[in-house]
Amino acid sequence: MVEAKARLSRRDVHQWAQRMRSAGWRERLAERGVKGPYLVYVYSIRADLSAQEMARQTGIGLLKSDGEILAPRELIEPAAA
Repeated sequence: MVEAKARLSRRDVHQWAQRMRSAGWRERLAERGVKGPYLVYVYSIRADLSAQEMARQTGIGLLKSDGEILAPRELIEPAAA
């Protein structure tokens, strides 16, 4: 699962990590056929250094045009049914 931004801030990464860990969000994904588990990344053309640090702290992977900068720390499991 990837969130894409032209410019990526610390706040963007934090919000995406929270959304992907939200049981309600994962339930809505499952209802639409995206059942998980989820390997979560953010993609950006330009990422602030603070965004990279937040990705590291939250365990979210980071992608740029030249490839993977940071691998996700773990899979996020589907919401309990």
